[in-house]
Amino acid sequence: MTLFDLDLRDPRMAFLGLQGERLRIPICLNCSFQYSFQGEYVFMDVDWFGKACWSPLNGEGPAELEIYEEWDVSYIGCFPPPSFVLGAARRTPYECAEAHLGGCPDWPQQDADYPHCPVCQQTMLFLGQHDLDQVGLFGFEGYLYAFVCFTCQKATTVQQH
Repeated sequence: MTLFDLDLRDPRMAFLGLQGERLRIPICLNCSFQYSFQGEYVFMDVDWFGKACWSPLNGEGPAELEIYEEWDVSYIGCFPPPSFVLGAARRTPYECAEAHLGGCPDWPQQDADYPHCPVCQQTMLFLGQHDLDQVGLFGFEGYLYAFVCFTCQKATTVQQH
C-alpha cells in the first residue's frame, strides 16, 4: 500500500530538494507493522521517478508473520486509503499535529525513534506522518511515520502509539 505519493514537480515539494517526478513511500501491510512491533524496520528502495520496492537488505521475513488475507483487509474497510492534500504551510516546523509532511514528527511518547539507514548508518530524514485513526488501518492507533535516506534512496516507516 502506498503511504505517501508525492509529485516532486509541484513547487510546494521544493523543500525536499529532489530533482525528479515522483516519490512514493509504500508500506507492506503484512510486514511493516509486525517488524515495527519487534523494534525492526522494513526498508524499501525508492527513486525520484516513482519506483518503490522491497529492499533486498531486509533479507528473509520474520519466521512468524501473521498474513492479512485480502478478504480481511477489504472487510475492515481500509481500502482504498483516504487521500490527503497539502494544506496551508505551518508557522514553524515544530508545529506538528495529525497528518503532515516535513517539519518534525509528533511523537506520542518521549522516546523518539529515528531509524538509521541500513547502508550509510546515518539518521534518516523525517518525511511525514499519518494519523492512523484517519487512515483506518486495522484499528491501529497512533501515528505512522515515514523516513527517507536521500543519499542511499532507502525509505522506512515506523508505527508508534
